[in-house]
Amino acid sequence: MTTSSSPSLIEEGRIYFLYRPRVAVEEAHSLQDVQRFFIIMSPTSRKGAPHRLLVIGKKRLPDPRRHERFFGFVLATAPKVEDLTRDLGPKDYTTSTRGSRSVEAARALGEGVYSIVDHGRHTHLAYELEVPEEPGEVQKQFCILKEGNYIIQIKNPEAPSPPPVRGAPKPQYSEEKKETFRGYAWIPARDPSLLDQRGCQILLIGARPEIASDLGQKLRQHLEEIVEEDLRAAEHMPGSDEDEKLAAKLLEDLHAEGHTLTIDPAVSGHWK
Repeated sequence: MTTSSSPSLIEEGRIYFLYRPRVAVEEAHSLQDVQRFFIIMSPTSRKGAPHRLLVIGKKRLPDPRRHERFFGFVLATAPKVEDLTRDLGPKDYTTSTRGSRSVEAARALGEGVYSIVDHGRHTHLAYELEVPEEPGEVQKQFCILKEGNYIIQIKNPEAPSPPPVRGAPKPQYSEEKKETFRGYAWIPARDPSLLDQRGCQILLIGARPEIASDLGQKLRQHLEEIVEEDLRAAEHMPGSDEDEKLAAKLLEDLHAEGHTLTIDPAVSGHWK
């Protein structure tokens, strides 16, 4: 595999963090009340790339201080982000043993910008949180930091699946895309189009602080410029104070005005 001497940008876009409470739980108060933790990646640097809805198996992000590694997979892709958020609304269903059951709509935890960066021997997924401006109680429980940085790898669909993602749909890659793996079980995310396929399995590894700081000043400055631009745009959104502006921007970005997603955790930093 090729390596590069300095970090190079592969993809950038918007990133959203959400969770859905467990069945029959109206309000979550801890991770034990969480059914699933989602990430939406909305690429902006690749024309025509779909929006991706990912599920992270441990129901939170890896803790970089512990060098944790979590598995996840792409649950769905769509040309519009509202197609993904629509599927995260409340649901009612019937089981043969427990009768009628219901699950609440997903809750938004935060929004920011992300980049996938080639760092030579591996690739990184880095993000900077925009909403809320500083992580609150609920973000900290999901290990959502102000700035996050993870080594990201993509699994060869022909290799055995780890237990946390067994049962995930198998990605239907073309023969050309399959050749990208060259027999390796896991490869860096140098071809971001692999992430565009439903069922794509990923591994996120919390990067060590020294690796995170080595991403390069230009990349960090680039992320900060994107955040500043978006915050300036939020100033022109309707609302009487900063929280209302940020809430309006988050709703607009998720195209969730007509949906039932709750954004309170993202704006307040608390469970309710």
